[in-house]
Amino acid sequence: GVALGAPEVYAVKTVARMKSAAGDAYEMRPRLLKKEASTRVAVNQSQRFWLTFHAPASARASQYRGTIAIATSSGTTMVPLTVEVLPFRLVPRPDKQYGFDMTYEFQEMVASDLSDAERQQVYDNGVEYYRSYREHGLTTVIAHSPFAFQRLPNGEPDLRDLQAALKAFKLVGFTGPFIYYCGHLVQSAKPGWAGSTRGHDSKRHPMLMKEIVSYSRAQFDEMNGVDVYWMPGDE
Repeated sequence: GVALGAPEVYAVKTVARMKSAAGDAYEMRPRLLKKEASTRVAVNQSQRFWLTFHAPASARASQYRGTIAIATSSGTTMVPLTVEVLPFRLVPRPDKQYGFDMTYEFQEMVASDLSDAERQQVYDNGVEYYRSYREHGLTTVIAHSPFAFQRLPNGEPDLRDLQAALKAFKLVGFTGPFIYYCGHLVQSAKPGWAGSTRGHDSKRHPMLMKEIVSYSRAQFDEMNGVDVYWMPGDE
């Protein structure tokens, strides 16, 4: 039969995020994936790894079993693993668009605490996600903006996430419209979030939305030839 082959291995870089409204509980959330099969782990610490398997088109729908070897200075542990290839695929239709609502691949492009190398890693990972979506039959994406609007040091809108997503969208060959959810940038997201309607200013935020659209059209060559939909609301 067809084997799935060895997976791509990524070390998961985590960040502490507040878990409770009272601020007395935190959890380690995934933030960056770094493509590496080995990493140093401190005593009494743990390390997450992300495995990506690529099923060839000839793979039958079935469960595939194997083992993962985890090697340390103390020895090697074999961990059983089962991967299931599902029995369906998306059928191309001219009257349908397939996409996820919503995805967050490029949000971290605007993070102020990332190095240039880490920001490049965010972009490279995002391209691979988009490429995988495309290979699985998706025709569009709905990219989620950062959770707060911010400006660059020169005063211009910081939309590096949008520019990166558009660049990746064109690079991997998507054919449908590009949809950008931007509710958090203009305070039109649902209550409970930083960019919710509770902070909406009916005079300021419509003008900010206009600025975001105008700036993107003027500055981003990646928008050329792409049908861009702006999505200021979700539910």
